[in-house]
Amino acid sequence: MSKVKFQNKDKKKILQYAINAIQLYNTGTTSLSGGNIFKFKRIVYILGNLINIEGFPHNNDQKRSLISRGIARFSKYKRKSLNSLLKAIETEVVRWDKQVSNKFFVVFPWNVENKTLRGTRHFIIERMKLKTRSLSYVARNFDFKGPYHLLNQNKNMRGNIRNSTYIIVEVFAKNEADAFNTAYQKEELLRALCNFALSYGIISWQWGRPSPLAPINPPSVILIFNAERKFVEYWTGGWEYRYKLLRLKPRHLKAIKEIIKDFKKLKSNKLKDILIDCLKLYNYALDEIERGYTFLHLWQILELIALKEPSGISLEKVKNRIKAIYKSNPVISDVLDALFRKRNQLVHEGKLSNFSLEDVNQIKLIAEGCINFLFSHVNKLKNKEGLHDFYENITQSESRLKRKITVLKYIRKIKN
Repeated sequence: MSKVKFQNKDKKKILQYAINAIQLYNTGTTSLSGGNIFKFKRIVYILGNLINIEGFPHNNDQKRSLISRGIARFSKYKRKSLNSLLKAIETEVVRWDKQVSNKFFVVFPWNVENKTLRGTRHFIIERMKLKTRSLSYVARNFDFKGPYHLLNQNKNMRGNIRNSTYIIVEVFAKNEADAFNTAYQKEELLRALCNFALSYGIISWQWGRPSPLAPINPPSVILIFNAERKFVEYWTGGWEYRYKLLRLKPRHLKAIKEIIKDFKKLKSNKLKDILIDCLKLYNYALDEIERGYTFLHLWQILELIALKEPSGISLEKVKNRIKAIYKSNPVISDVLDALFRKRNQLVHEGKLSNFSLEDVNQIKLIAEGCINFLFSHVNKLKNKEGLHDFYENITQSESRLKRKITVLKYIRKIKN
């Protein structure tokens, strides 16, 4: 049974886009040049949305890679039909499935002074071990001459290479890109948990040029080694931070270990998925330099926790649900009203320059409280339906709740 599917209404569109993509190739080849590279990528991006491939639920890089290779194979077929296009993509999917997974080591340099980890050798995130090592360990155990040169060329890393912490993630993957994606998801979740522990309840003040609020910055250079520990690939971030080595104090390390311990206790369910998305948004917010973007990422956390999607509730209801989390505290309610108005101004006027660090401080504290609320209730509420019921009933009076409980017990009794 084919793993490649589509909706009937999109048949003609899919075939036409594939034929248009073929016409972008350099004559007699499947290579691209100049402006045709982006045009081809745009077509593949559209096809990634129109074509469903089992095992690839999202329009991600790997799915688009399979479609790209399928188009290249399709270009060599004499018959240019929809069936032949799907056959070409299906062939690439089968080849991918048969590809053997190999061991890779993905190394993430962190701006954390290694000696301040005080003997902490690893963290466990979602059943995966993330090792914390020094430069000397990496240099002794990996092919590090080329990578060292790359790090030394990077403005963010230069001067911090020797004392940084190196997070090492061992994964089994089909290629370097797959290894990177798997390791990156775990590393970013660990970084989000660490930043949440280090930044929770902190109010920031800055003068002069704005800088990110994240204590642990995103890695500037990410290194990949194969099973023989030979250097095979690297990724670089497009941002430039004024990297400063973070010296963890014992209380910082204790807070990090406690939040990771609490995270490990959470059962896998839809609410835990929402919590992970919120933590990642928290990271994005603290990584930003532009305060308007920081504000928007933090506002998205409120919308996620208020279950704005997929039910599509109004923003007014989002605000009211967040107020309910804070038990309608009058001060928090007034702050939320002010933040709500500020958010609407941004959407309607589009002026990021209207946001200051004070706006960020106010919404950051509320978003942190909401994340903490979710941490405490993931196991108890279990799913989105449970959280929805919480919102529907938390504002009810004591007498109304008692009446509901009595009625529900009676319903349960007569149904049985």
